[in-house]
Amino acid sequence: MPIYEFGRFTLDTTEHLLRQGSERIPLTAKVFAILEMLVEAGGRMVDRETFQAKLWPDAVVEERNLTVNVSTLRKALHDDTGVRYIETIPKLGYRLTVPVKRVEAAAPAPLLHSGAVAIGPVAGTEVPTPSGSFVADSVADRHWMSWSGTRYLGLRGGLVVSAMIAAVSIAPIALWRARETRLAGNAAALGGPRIAVLPFAVAGESPEDSALGLGLADAVISRLAGIEGISVRPISAVMPFANGGDPVAIGQSLQADRVIEGVIQHSGTVAKVTTRIVDVTSGATSWTERFEKPYTGFFELQDAVSAAVAGSLMQRVVVERQWRNSLRRPASPDAYRAYLEARMLIGRLNAHPPSVDEAIQAYRRSLALDQTFAPAWSGLARAYRVRSFSHETRRDALVKLAYDAIARALALDPLLPEAHLAHGMMKYNFEWDWIGAERDMQRAVDLAPDDEDALSWLGNVQRGLGKHEEALRNFERARRVNPIGARHIQIMGEALWYAGRIDDAVGMLEQAGRLNPADPTPHWLRAAVLDSAGRGDEAIAPRRQAAQLTGDAEYLAGLDAMRSSGYRAVLEFDVAWRTKSHDFWEIAALQTQLGRRALAIDALEQCVAANCANVPVLVAEPRFRPLFGEPRFQALAARVHLAEVLTKIADGQ
Repeated sequence: MPIYEFGRFTLDTTEHLLRQGSERIPLTAKVFAILEMLVEAGGRMVDRETFQAKLWPDAVVEERNLTVNVSTLRKALHDDTGVRYIETIPKLGYRLTVPVKRVEAAAPAPLLHSGAVAIGPVAGTEVPTPSGSFVADSVADRHWMSWSGTRYLGLRGGLVVSAMIAAVSIAPIALWRARETRLAGNAAALGGPRIAVLPFAVAGESPEDSALGLGLADAVISRLAGIEGISVRPISAVMPFANGGDPVAIGQSLQADRVIEGVIQHSGTVAKVTTRIVDVTSGATSWTERFEKPYTGFFELQDAVSAAVAGSLMQRVVVERQWRNSLRRPASPDAYRAYLEARMLIGRLNAHPPSVDEAIQAYRRSLALDQTFAPAWSGLARAYRVRSFSHETRRDALVKLAYDAIARALALDPLLPEAHLAHGMMKYNFEWDWIGAERDMQRAVDLAPDDEDALSWLGNVQRGLGKHEEALRNFERARRVNPIGARHIQIMGEALWYAGRIDDAVGMLEQAGRLNPADPTPHWLRAAVLDSAGRGDEAIAPRRQAAQLTGDAEYLAGLDAMRSSGYRAVLEFDVAWRTKSHDFWEIAALQTQLGRRALAIDALEQCVAANCANVPVLVAEPRFRPLFGEPRFQALAARVHLAEVLTKIADGQ
């Protein structure tokens, strides 16, 4: 079978591989088949009916299945040239946009046995998972495999499975071990294997069940995060997949090498947990295990699952030696469930006031059961902080409660990263202590180098201080920790704008808009970037896109009415619209664009008086550069302790 070359990629249909240079790009079977069809068509359109007939010959499926798989393929074909390899022909099909060169494959060399023996679970039961089902071993089965593939033991009733050793000759073993040594070295150079632990599926519908599923995933993540040589995606990265999906596709989107998923089933007072590890490249299950524990023994259950999964990735002795931190946990499972419920409320509902209030109550329930659980105190502090922005009448009281909670957390656990981060956030928003905020957030990053939240917040502080290259580095680190979704892409786009890289910022924000087509924020930001760059005519289109997504018919109608009158009329309309909602920050930016500096500073003074969330980037915000020479703006910068930053940025212009 042939090999095809296109752009920077090579498709080997014999080996079923896609490569970019020496890098192997993992694809699911369906995605690979789509690419193969497009490459074989050589630039001609492949219609939707042809895809349906080949990919799902015996089933009727929604067109969305094809769209989702093509979207996955587009992400896999991303390179630094910015080429869009696949063109959509609306309502008809798709075609490849680059020339394809066919290269005949050389005759394959005789295959040597690698020594890898697949020993699957037997006498098991089929257990539903988020992605379908898999067969679990019986409770008596115990087997594990190191991530490098150098050891695999199986026990059943005292029988040691050792036939694989006798079946392999010395030469193939040497070749196999040399290959594994090379791969292990490559993995170490890349930060080791990348693991994604999905929230465990639960055979139940109560909130406690959901918390249990998330808690088990969090325990496994915490356990694996203490092992040197591997990279674990944080709980925030996998929470969007709580409702399940194809583990291979999820692993690809998270840029993970292996995905861990599991199922919890209740049977009276017994909790049955079945887990498996899926290799993202091959789609194969490399390890499965089943546990039965008393349901009330929640933490024992966590220990059993997390220790077993960690043991399957590295030899158990090495794992025990390299665990750096013990799991932080409360005294009772009920306290932990309440803590997890609070985290889910804030994380899933985007911190709207009702969900934050519910989260505060859940944190309080957790602490009522265990006053010594430091993470609940730090979480409570952050919830108070968020709520204070939408509760002006009680803001001072909520801020005090937040500080009190941080003090409790740090007294209980001085090395708790979340507590240092929460302290830095309070200094950032309420003290305008930029040096202190940066110091606390750097401390959080030092304690938890793979905490995307801490990295992002540190980048925020640095961006406001004009430290653009440092900010970009930390935002990029956060994006690598959690590569899925548009959040970090959007943050990077905004940071690039602040750094003066307009075209890069516009491109990044366009990408964020494509990744999250329901979110208007990337479009609003893109309009702001274009405004600040003097490209006002281009800024009208993203304004309209944002308005459509917001669903504000009044704004959309007014915008359309003003477009024919020109860009300035659009800005005038925008000012009037935002005045209704007292959006002082955007009013100031628009008035600056209109050349009304005094009115712009009036709005900024109101913003500072109300302590709006954007105050920390007052002098770094690119749209306010025309105000730098105004004495009132300089006084305002001094008021929020940014006079030195203003001087530094002004001198760099």
